[in-house]
Amino acid sequence: MPDNASIRQYYLNRLDDNQDGQKPGPKVPLGIGRLIADCFAVLFRKLPIVLAISFWPSLLGVLLSGSLVGIRYTIGFEEDVASGTASGPILLSGLVDILVYAMVTALLVRLVHDAKFKKPIRIHRDLVPALKSVVPISLLILAQTLMVLLGGLLALFIPGSVLFGPIGFGFIGLFLIAVIWAYAAWSVMPAAVVVEGAGIQGLSRSVALTKGYRWPIVAVIAPVWICSALVVLATAALTGLVENFAGLAAAVVLFAVADAIGTSLVGIVVSILYIRLREIKEGIGVDRVAEVFD
Repeated sequence: MPDNASIRQYYLNRLDDNQDGQKPGPKVPLGIGRLIADCFAVLFRKLPIVLAISFWPSLLGVLLSGSLVGIRYTIGFEEDVASGTASGPILLSGLVDILVYAMVTALLVRLVHDAKFKKPIRIHRDLVPALKSVVPISLLILAQTLMVLLGGLLALFIPGSVLFGPIGFGFIGLFLIAVIWAYAAWSVMPAAVVVEGAGIQGLSRSVALTKGYRWPIVAVIAPVWICSALVVLATAALTGLVENFAGLAAAVVLFAVADAIGTSLVGIVVSILYIRLREIKEGIGVDRVAEVFD
């Protein structure tokens, strides 16, 4: 019987073959509706564990951002940052958001995998691999952000005066479509980093897995993103009422809970997509493939 190392190399060779352009057969449907349903099913079935995992990073992120730009601005009480706040703290607050997303998603990847295949959830087993993945995931998200910003600058400055007219609006529309397409291409990067230890190759791994399924992925992610945003926005609208009855600390905790749920939804859909894409592209259940990479 081949050992674990040889089995792992077999799957890596199959990945190389797929990346070189070999077509394994007719295109298999992604299953948009089922994936969206699976995302919310995992959230509601495992809500106590999901909150236990995601609440503390979210609360820490709210407090750190609050210390940089003002806690009332962070939780939606004020539309403008605290007076006198320089651009540096604002940028650092954005970095805190990235770190929180990276940590929550990294912690949820294995939980979603275990929940989907009805395996016992062992947070202590997943903690160290998840923490090791936070830095590469955060760096890759920063790289994505910089690429999008660079593309935005090119979209604004290269066309020049044509932006003031129908051609300009069309150009901006094409840029937005390109951003959405790129996000779909990079969408499963966090899961690839955690499960496979892909490191800085996580973006290219995600591009390979999502090839041929970018717009169906958008159709899966878009409603989840909308629900995530609505949860945070609705809670932000309630925090003022909560502060009047229970104080600012209670409002902060409520906002952190909402932020944890919203971030978890995004992390769960990333994991669900990763599992499905590996099933399609590599022709084997991820419950077996993931064990090879343990």
